[in-house]
Amino acid sequence: MTHTESYINSSMTTPANLPKNILNILKMLSDYDAEGAWWLYFDRLDDLWVNSKNAIAAGVMSKKDWEILEDKYWIHAEKIYNKEAKVEAV
Repeated sequence: MTHTESYINSSMTTPANLPKNILNILKMLSDYDAEGAWWLYFDRLDDLWVNSKNAIAAGVMSKKDWEILEDKYWIHAEKIYNKEAKVEAV
């Protein structure tokens, strides 16, 4: 599949003061997105989900922060992926 549009919603601001492990995952997502490595991007999203939920449970990240990350990196990515998949199928 050809990846042409960013999976990351650049109109949204990433929350401040996120744990380092979350920031590292966000960096990897950005790199994979720029490289067009959509399969690695979606694989790493699972790590973002698990690490974010653990950070919320540990009290070092808020649920609101997760909701922003989910919208910016996950929900937007699914919309773009589905859009690109439809174009590829035609």
